[in-house]
Amino acid sequence: MKKVFSLILAVAMVISLVACGNQSAETSETTNTTETSETSETKTTILTMSTGDTGGSLYPAGSAIAKIVNDNVSGVKMNIETSSGSADNARNTSDGTVELGLCTADVATQTVNSTGKFEGQNCNNIKALFPIYSSIWQAMTLKSSGIEYIEDTVGQSVSVGMAASAAELCANLVYTEMGEQYPDCIKAQYLGVGEGCDAVKDGIAVAHISFGGYPQGGMLDLSNTKDAVLLKFQNATLQKILADYSYYFETSIPAGTYTGQDADVTTYGVKCLCIANGDLSDEMAYNIVKAVMENREDLVAGNSALKEMLNDDYVVGELPIEFHPGAVKYYKEAGLM
Repeated sequence: MKKVFSLILAVAMVISLVACGNQSAETSETTNTTETSETSETKTTILTMSTGDTGGSLYPAGSAIAKIVNDNVSGVKMNIETSSGSADNARNTSDGTVELGLCTADVATQTVNSTGKFEGQNCNNIKALFPIYSSIWQAMTLKSSGIEYIEDTVGQSVSVGMAASAAELCANLVYTEMGEQYPDCIKAQYLGVGEGCDAVKDGIAVAHISFGGYPQGGMLDLSNTKDAVLLKFQNATLQKILADYSYYFETSIPAGTYTGQDADVTTYGVKCLCIANGDLSDEMAYNIVKAVMENREDLVAGNSALKEMLNDDYVVGELPIEFHPGAVKYYKEAGLM
């Protein structure tokens, strides 16, 4: 009898343990299902910023801005994509293909006014969030070419940037201001910074023209691997450009920016802007601007080309296009406007 009782007790204990195990497993599955459900219910707004080619300055600038936004704006995921540059960015931002883009102020002006290459196009649905840096006209050749001035490149093979990029639009402007018929006055090659500088390195092009922050990655690589020099302007050409276009300003590329550059090179520049589609909500524009402005030191630490953003007057200074209302709201709250 004692043996039977002991057997019954043992069976009962096994059944109890199995039941507890099943209950535990059921509890674990329920918990996991709840976590998955909560995750699936979390709403994330996906934004896309159009930048430039990876060898230029727009792409790393966009990467730095996206990181700040992703780290500081709850519920927002900002992605970046490559493009041919300012003109594409302005068009794609205006028509809503992307929510944000990086665009030089001269291209933005042509976009909203339907002038230049934007004549007859309806691309005016863009607003400024903040300027990021000054885009600087710069061109590089090999020292062995014997060329000192951009005027000396007429009739030769020149990389002018990707078609309709800010660099190519400025190449058009510069040669036209010289009195030349662009693009017939040169053998134009429509290459991004990296490919254009490789073409110079390989002797396929005599020079590459760029328009952006400095140093440009592709040009820095060219100066690191070859004996390269920046081209200069004849003063008459430069002064004509400045007189004809009020949004450009005279500036210089400091000595030491590129390997072997032992003197400042005088050139011209314009502000480069972070723009948004005009239909982006005021709240979203406000949150993006707030995140960027309140983390400017971290932004510049990640990309020194953005150092001008530390200057309040630079950020809220006059622009040729309107600020987004959400940006204006933040700047007024912060006492910047």
